[in-house]
Amino acid sequence: MPDPTGFPQTYTDSYKHIWAREEPQLHDVCQVCGVAFSQRSLWTHDENGKAVAIPAVPASSLDVARGTSDPVTSQIETWLRAQFEQDLADLLAKAKEYGSSDLVVMGKAMGALVPSAAGNQAREIELAIGHYALGKVSRLFGAWEKGQNPTIDSWKDLTAYSMMARYVRANGEWA
Repeated sequence: MPDPTGFPQTYTDSYKHIWAREEPQLHDVCQVCGVAFSQRSLWTHDENGKAVAIPAVPASSLDVARGTSDPVTSQIETWLRAQFEQDLADLLAKAKEYGSSDLVVMGKAMGALVPSAAGNQAREIELAIGHYALGKVSRLFGAWEKGQNPTIDSWKDLTAYSMMARYVRANGEWA
């Protein structure tokens, strides 16, 4: 959808492809290297805009042990590894920017609502993260109710909240 200036809005994905819309369709092509959206997880581009193949992920040790290699799971694994790298970078940047103060404060409030968690800071922080995640889920349903697709950022935030909660569960605190 064009912005008021008449220029199309663009979206840059984790592979550095630039699309004419936030939620590209299969027939869309990257505005820099011309790769089709359906092939985006197999290609990226260099600083000159030239399409460059993403190296294939070797078969997992589990596949090697079984003597199998499945192209479907290999493609999923390749995509997930690239997503994990981007998600990790995003999460670390946000952890540095925000810290844990708001989680501690919100956790105390959540602890008041869930008495079994009160006084257990790790559990309270996990409840705070759950509260924030619930807000993102509400945004998803709000978009769907309007007949729209939720933003990719809402899904990315849910990934971040999940990783944060898992970290708190394993370490007893957040950053």
